[in-house]
Amino acid sequence: MTFFLNAVIRAIKSNDVESLVAAFPRLESVNARIDRDESLLHLAARFGNHHAVALLVERQADIESLNLKGHSPLMVAVEAGHADVVRMLLQAGARMSYSIPRFRTEAERREAVRRRDELRQELKSEDERAKLARVLDIILPKLNQPDEEFLREQTVEINTVDCCYDFTVLKVLIEEFRVDPNHDGFGSGSLLWRFADASDLEAVRLLASHGAKVDGCGDSQTALFAAVRNDHLEMIRLLLAAGADVNHRDCDDCVPLGSCRSVAAVQLLLDHGADPTLRDAYDRPCWAFILDPATRQLLETIAGSAQELP
Repeated sequence: MTFFLNAVIRAIKSNDVESLVAAFPRLESVNARIDRDESLLHLAARFGNHHAVALLVERQADIESLNLKGHSPLMVAVEAGHADVVRMLLQAGARMSYSIPRFRTEAERREAVRRRDELRQELKSEDERAKLARVLDIILPKLNQPDEEFLREQTVEINTVDCCYDFTVLKVLIEEFRVDPNHDGFGSGSLLWRFADASDLEAVRLLASHGAKVDGCGDSQTALFAAVRNDHLEMIRLLLAAGADVNHRDCDDCVPLGSCRSVAAVQLLLDHGADPTLRDAYDRPCWAFILDPATRQLLETIAGSAQELP
């Protein structure tokens, strides 16, 4: 790396505006690649250096460049929680979502083709074809594609919202750039569930006020499950007031009552119609995994009384 590139890197990391301004005009390229195959804009976004971001954007640095992980500068800024930089990059036209090749290195491409060829061989067996009869009309055309076409179609959809875990960034995205409060990321769950799971009351309140579906899920559990599991009584009240389903069942038919850690949480849910007699998919009572003795005893007693009623 050149002397001036090193000077710019040091200035970005230390937020030394004076040195940055002095060295910047002598850069050979604003799109120079540095450690971890990042661009200078990635570096500035990661360190939250909005002076450097402004200079790079002004010099027409590539705002869509990707690092080795396939992350854009905007995604890096969202992940790092730098709201000012996020705003700046979005105002400059950075895309919230994009697609990248699933196999980016030569080794990954070779392995993908090898595994595809193995599957081709397996499907020559009549037994294997019979097992997959329902999906063969989808699988076979792709398996029979030429290698380059097959690899070109293997893409991954990236959405920067999936990396948002910071309230200030969320506020910018929701209020200034009208990001969908009901965005449900693959593997990251709904925004409401994600911030409830992090016990971020202000974020949950913000999302609820902008129309987030209160029963949006993360791994089949709603935000209410997360609030109950964290024993966050104020958040539980907020979600119940917003209409959360107090008897929502997850993939194992468990209900929010089964995540309670205190008598106060149990009482809140019962006051809003929670049913203590509901059992999960394995016929276990809702208190099966509750560790607090008083909470467990309360649910057992109430459930027993409810079952005795005619």
